[in-house]
Amino acid sequence: MSENDIDEQDMAFCHAYANLFFNGAYQHCKQAMQLNETMGTKLSYQEAIEYCTHAGSAAEMLVYGNLAEHGNLESLWENAPSAGHYFSLPFTAVDSPNIQAIMGHKTRSIVRIYDDMRNGKIALMPEHPLSKHHIDLLNQLRYLRNKAVHENILLSDFDTVECTFGAFHSYILTTFNPTDKEYQAFATTSEDSPFKDAETDLFRQWVFAARRRYANQPKETKESENHRLLEEQRRIDERWHKFLGKQGYQDHCIREKKIISCPICGRCTFKSTFTGSPITFWNGIPGNSPSTLFWSENTYLECSCCVANDSEAMHWTDFEIALYNKTFVGME
Repeated sequence: MSENDIDEQDMAFCHAYANLFFNGAYQHCKQAMQLNETMGTKLSYQEAIEYCTHAGSAAEMLVYGNLAEHGNLESLWENAPSAGHYFSLPFTAVDSPNIQAIMGHKTRSIVRIYDDMRNGKIALMPEHPLSKHHIDLLNQLRYLRNKAVHENILLSDFDTVECTFGAFHSYILTTFNPTDKEYQAFATTSEDSPFKDAETDLFRQWVFAARRRYANQPKETKESENHRLLEEQRRIDERWHKFLGKQGYQDHCIREKKIISCPICGRCTFKSTFTGSPITFWNGIPGNSPSTLFWSENTYLECSCCVANDSEAMHWTDFEIALYNKTFVGME
């Protein structure tokens, strides 16, 4: 699917979603550059491992961002929706991994993406097509990064890693314009990332899109409201029993719920909080270090008014609630 095949709202989603990856590219690139500038050729083996990790991650995030920026989610996502309307997807689906969601949506293997680039199936950076030489640089960085991350092994000397990333980094800065996101992600001279608000910006647009979808919904009758709230209570009970099944000492678990106004549709809905049984653990050597007391706490916002096609698709968890409190006026 190309930019020409996507409607205006979905293209707005792609631009906002791409910024998540460009922010990741910026952060990793800056870490790699700072390591190199601070240590130069005096990097220890572990510091070289860290440089390799950040360099390879920066390159991958830039590729992901470019695919999203141009609306090429079919090449980026596993099981991408066949139709558009990406803002209608749930923001997260932590408790229901089979539901397609925006955050945490599984991306295709970077190896497959690079293979598709080499075979001409993906037009990455259509305005500045990558040569096979540059794709080879990306593949080498990917391989070195994976070995560094998963096995703590540097399969090449530091100079090779530095020059491989340096060649790709230089290509981006000399090929793209300063107004391009790819350039901004790799030009790490500013103190803060130009994409630092990517997560809250995407969430804000998602909330506004959801509110527009439900703005013209017919008014709910008292009878239908009572029926819906009973259904929401049933869902809370199901969550509670699943939550208890994961706890060691159920007698210490606490469940709280209250009715609030849904931040999407404004109707009454349940906000529930489950507090798990407390656990303690040593911060260092058992018996000879401070200990920590911890208990899990899960918060849910049900609102079946805002359900998409699945009864679980639009409920909020701690993640969305925290983002809402950060982005808008705090929730009750």
